Amino acid sequence: PEKYPGANYVIDPQGRRIRLMESNKENIANMLDIGWTVERHLLDGDIVLFYRETPAGTEADNKHVRVISTDNGSTFTDKITVIDYTDDNKRAYPMIAYGYEEPTPYIHICWVRDDVGDGRHDLFYAYSDDKGVTWKNAAGVEQSLPLNEDSDVLVYDSGSNYTEYA
Repeated sequence: PEKYPGANYVIDPQGRRIRLMESNKENIANMLDIGWTVERHLLDGDIVLFYRETPAGTEADNKHVRVISTDNGSTFTDKITVIDYTDDNKRAYPMIAYGYEEPTPYIHICWVRDDVGDGRHDLFYAYSDDKGVTWKNAAGVEQSLPLNEDSDVLVYDSGSNYTEYA
């Protein structure tokens, strides 16, 4: 898990996603069998696709997912939800920037939430230093996916920082 290239997670046959750590890697390696999925680090040439998933029959704009292709786009992994707002009145508008800094590539995601109703928008930020597998807040603390209003990723609260001008 600490070496690149390597792996960060495995998924068991029941669909449970398990983070690989130095303390459990040998135990998990002994359990690996047919039906397990190893989520390896991304390599140059892998394709990471982020997209909005809108529920059928609604105009909700709440879920943003990512998929990965390791075979030049022929197949993609199952989707993983990165941002998810369950309230139809809360919409996330993400902007994604990719920066390459040796030896680790970073993906930065910043979004506003349009639910205040008077032109104010809260600002959220997270980044990934493993090409989108895990996400951290601005302080570098890893966050559980999906990111949402309960995640520790708010960097500007328009409610507490709002001043009305006459």
